[in-house]
Amino acid sequence: MNGTLCGGQKQEFKQRLDKYFVSRIYEGLNKMMDLSLKNVLPLHIPPVAELPQNEKVVIYGAGVVGRDYHRMMELMCPDRIAGWVDRQWESLQKEGLAVEPVRKLTEWDYDRIVIAVLFEDSATQIRGDLASMGIEKDKIFWQPPRTVMD
Repeated sequence: MNGTLCGGQKQEFKQRLDKYFVSRIYEGLNKMMDLSLKNVLPLHIPPVAELPQNEKVVIYGAGVVGRDYHRMMELMCPDRIAGWVDRQWESLQKEGLAVEPVRKLTEWDYDRIVIAVLFEDSATQIRGDLASMGIEKDKIFWQPPRTVMD
């Protein structure tokens, strides 16, 4: 192999690079405008329109996508948020985020878990982790995150 990217790999790399640059631009705008953690301009749109209207959801993930989903849902439909979990919950709580450990999923009442990550390979891994916890496949939702610029 000569180290060059083939058709599908090249497209996926370009998509990842585009998403990276857009996220860096947004981050720069937020810093330039000196916005605090709770007031940052959200880039990613939560997929609430794709889910049944009355469903209570848990957001899984508190990275860039998860923070945006949570922030927008708090503004648009706070009654639909059943919880927010992440594997790194301890460090995220120190940042002031209301994130709980993933094990809380076994205690909460919710209709769907929305996986809030950028890439499908991460979502696939999380799906596997959730399945090993006994969570039903049809309760787990992921789609490539849409942005306000889509």
